[in-house]
Amino acid sequence: MAVPPLDAALAPVQALAERHPMLRLERKPAGLALHYRQAPALEDACLAAMSEALARSEGMALMHGKMVVEIKPRRASKGAAVRSFLDERPFRHRRPWFFGDDVTDEAAFEFVLSVGGVAVKVGPGESLATHRLADPAAVRGWIARATSALAETPVERVSP
Repeated sequence: MAVPPLDAALAPVQALAERHPMLRLERKPAGLALHYRQAPALEDACLAAMSEALARSEGMALMHGKMVVEIKPRRASKGAAVRSFLDERPFRHRRPWFFGDDVTDEAAFEFVLSVGGVAVKVGPGESLATHRLADPAAVRGWIARATSALAETPVERVSP
């Protein structure tokens, strides 16, 4: 997917981030994210700067997540990323599991559920996910228990 140049879009966001050191500007290969977790009072200013950045770019979309505003290619999503993984040889014909805690994870939940996978929402909030864990510590505990159970279960190795 070709990514449009973001130089013009960067200017208003960079100017805001320079005025407010508590903001964190993240330059991604195909987009920009402005994190305001350390300065929640600046949410409206961040939305305004990113909206201006969006107006200066083509083929991009604005996404508002947990304490972050992002512009990204309109066609990019975590659901598309999971689909790409499942097209790769080691993941073909596998049942995907996806754990997520943000609005940006909903596209992945939707895709994973559509192919018979498991979607797990971490933390509170509305979600398409059909399972939920309270917080990242609960995820780590669940993974530890699952991998421990696998280690204790004899399995036959099969070639992919």
